Amino acid sequence: MNRLFILVLSVFLLGGCGPEVTIDIDSEQTRVIYDEELEMVSFYVRLENTGTLPANDLYARFILDHPTVQQSIGGKADFLFQDSEGNLEVFRISPDSSYFIAEAFSLEAEINEEDLVNTIHVEIYDSRDQILTEHTFSQVTNE
Repeated sequence: MNRLFILVLSVFLLGGCGPEVTIDIDSEQTRVIYDEELEMVSFYVRLENTGTLPANDLYARFILDHPTVQQSIGGKADFLFQDSEGNLEVFRISPDSSYFIAEAFSLEAEINEEDLVNTIHVEIYDSRDQILTEHTFSQVTNE
């Protein structure tokens, strides 16, 4: 009986110690681009799979924490990364590679650069709706 218990416990422990998907956000390349002249704002996110397993069926959620930002980008507090038809944009990242996502908006209300700093977040989810990584946009550039 003790041998069976030790065997089951060993299989359980060893099975939980396998490789995992590792997704990181490149904070140097991830930014908000604010174009005051065109009255547009864009979110750029560069993701890296630093693990040995492919990251399949990922999706992104953007969260807007500032009321002025929410109002200027359609009045929503959060939204999912979607394709041009409004379907959830699911993506995958091979091991040791990167993936880039971007979302652009025409501004519906006046906004300034300071409103965009540290008020927008991105969360990356797996197919089980678990957050793999998240990032707050601290870098805002003008173009």
